Amino acid sequence: QNQAQQPMPRSSSGSSTTAMSPEQQKEALKRMMDGWTPGTDPVRFKMNQFAESLEAGKLQEALKQVQESLQVIRQMGGGPVEREKETQTCVRYAFAIKIVIRIKALDAEASALNPVSPEYSKKMLESAVLSSIAAELPLTRKHQIMIARIAVERNIEAGNYGIAAKVIRGLMEVIPQAQQGNLVQQLMSCQQNGERDTRTAPTNRVCYKSLVLVGSPYLK
Repeated sequence: QNQAQQPMPRSSSGSSTTAMSPEQQKEALKRMMDGWTPGTDPVRFKMNQFAESLEAGKLQEALKQVQESLQVIRQMGGGPVEREKETQTCVRYAFAIKIVIRIKALDAEASALNPVSPEYSKKMLESAVLSSIAAELPLTRKHQIMIARIAVERNIEAGNYGIAAKVIRGLMEVIPQAQQGNLVQQLMSCQQNGERDTRTAPTNRVCYKSLVLVGSPYLK
């Protein structure tokens, strides 16, 4: 099972709200809650925001809104103990979004490399490992599916056909056949390659903050 330490993400400004004056905190909270209808749950308002941004592919905005959601929990939502479920959900989403952002960065770095170079293969494997970890996070089904599809693509690219096939079969159990798209073709590709994993990482534990594999600084 993939493991990661998940501390509370810092605020989007990079500093704690306790460093602000009461008036500054009030103004910051007002900006965060722009569009909120008083009398409705402020925490759900912010969580709906980051879900919409994630689905629109606005990853940096989604991450900022997740971090703001944690601030709203502390300041308006009753606190992280009273809103434990929402707090844990936000922490998981912060981790998942950070991983997707890192995968996008790896894609950009790999595009400048020779596809047959060891460095290119290393970046492909790193993407595969990170996407597999993200795919196991308990998010809402819609977002689990979105990230699992990324995991399928990245593991096939890395030559890990067994891992990809496992994720594909899990997707087929929850996605209606009419919406499965190219999953059937991807599974056939995995089967044609014997569902073998040709390049796996020596560890599946990752640091929440740095996204570096714990205990193995180099992917081989």
